[in-house]
Amino acid sequence: MHVPSLFVPALWSGKREITAFSKAGYAGNSWQLPDDWSNVQSVDIFRITLEGCVPLKQSAPITDGKLTLSLGNNEAISIVPAG
Repeated sequence: MHVPSLFVPALWSGKREITAFSKAGYAGNSWQLPDDWSNVQSVDIFRITLEGCVPLKQSAPITDGKLTLSLGNNEAISIVPAG
């Protein structure tokens, strides 16, 4: 079964958060942020591990409402507004 790359709002978290995952990995994909993120200028990115979330990148820029990401094989991340 082929598992596509995912970029989905984490509605279960109760805050503005997006979860991204890739089975095969990719480089330089641009993802459109949800409409309710229109005022977000940058995001903080955390790698999701068995030990919890580990900071990966702070203040990643948002350009024209899009975030450009590169993920490794079987990598999952959490994306939140910067700060």
